[in-house]
Amino acid sequence: MTATAFLTALASEGPPPERAKNMALYGWLIGSWQMETLHHCDDGTIENLPGEIHFGWVLEGRAIQDLWIRPRRPEPSIMYGTTLRVFDASIDG
Repeated sequence: MTATAFLTALASEGPPPERAKNMALYGWLIGSWQMETLHHCDDGTIENLPGEIHFGWVLEGRAIQDLWIRPRRPEPSIMYGTTLRVFDASIDG
């Protein structure tokens, strides 16, 4: 599978109508943001680096995924992270 095929299969335009109200909990985050991060090092120093974070709809709108990158591109990145946010109807959250 090519990267383009993977991203096309993963990404979606938004939640289906029956999930829209519940997914609004995190829907306001959709978009791209700049961030400042603080990393408390083992030696007691604090590292302050700019970063970027992107939120988008995935899995046919069943989830919101974020991607954290630090520092901001085009600098070589030292940290990537991702989270999936999925509404769980069994706990209404």
